[in-house]
Amino acid sequence: MTTLLDEETATANAASASALLSERLREFRMAPEERGAWSPARKRRSPILLATAIAILLGLVGTGFWLQSRSSTVPAPVPAAAASPAPLPASAAVAPSAGLDVSGFLYARRQATLSSKISGIVKEVLIEEGDRVRQSDPLVILDDQEARNRVPLARVGVDLARAGVAEAENELARVQEAMKRSERLASERLVSESSNTDLRYEVEGRRRRLRSALLLVEQRERELDVVQAALENTVIRAPFDGVIVATTVQPGEVVAPLSAVGASTRSGIGTIIDPSTLEVRVEIAETLLSRVAPGQRVLVRVDAYPDLELEGAVVSVAPLANRGAASVSAYIRCDRLDARLLPNMAVTVSWRNPTGKEPKA
Repeated sequence: MTTLLDEETATANAASASALLSERLREFRMAPEERGAWSPARKRRSPILLATAIAILLGLVGTGFWLQSRSSTVPAPVPAAAASPAPLPASAAVAPSAGLDVSGFLYARRQATLSSKISGIVKEVLIEEGDRVRQSDPLVILDDQEARNRVPLARVGVDLARAGVAEAENELARVQEAMKRSERLASERLVSESSNTDLRYEVEGRRRRLRSALLLVEQRERELDVVQAALENTVIRAPFDGVIVATTVQPGEVVAPLSAVGASTRSGIGTIIDPSTLEVRVEIAETLLSRVAPGQRVLVRVDAYPDLELEGAVVSVAPLANRGAASVSAYIRCDRLDARLLPNMAVTVSWRNPTGKEPKA
């Protein structure tokens, strides 16, 4: 209905414009008897009137064309039943985890910064970056001259303590024999009872001395163990099978435990990792956290090797969020590892539907 009204209005406006133009043109027509009386003043007014008429005509024609084009673009009314689109089939719904690609990096879950238990000067470095080592293999040797000198002294102390035990045992045996003779003589009334009592007290005192000598032997043995442990600690060994990824000391440097670090003292001598524990760590935005859960299957692509793709699964999601980045860490374990993989390599993780089932929204 609106379209028909607009077309009628445009037609009427065009007719009005034509009639007005004809009327204006008739004003410029002169009868033959008036042509001779055409004055200069009327000559000056005629172009102005003609321009005004043409402008009015063009404005009305343009308005008509605009109304006609506007009416042609008005969409045709549709039935109410067809206004709402048909619902998509259930198979077309996208899984909450489908199409989720997140960047991350590789890291070794099992890694350690090697350090010394004692203070000392580095005598020899037996490792280089990239070396594969076995558990208990020597890595760095410290100057052990002082520790080696203490071991013989500790052993002498142990020997002296054991000699004291032997002497205390002999003295106790002697006093016990004397007490037995005194008791036999006292039964025959050949010695006084006071002498027998004195011997009993002496036997008890010798027994206490023997116990003290035995404790002294134990102390000296413990001191020997400490000195031998200090000597053993001059050799820093690998805590587990792995690969050396960093070394930070050279012969001649002073190393010490972290609690004894000074201005010119190092606390760490290197870093070792276990390549068999390589995993992927990604940062999931908090807005996408509901789409990630342990057990989901993923595809890991290594940026350094575009042809390398690894299957894996989400192992765990960190129980703590990063407030500054508004993200949560997720950890992914690959089904198999490639020998070319290195810690801190960049990867891209693509989520898949876990176990072929549609994850819950």
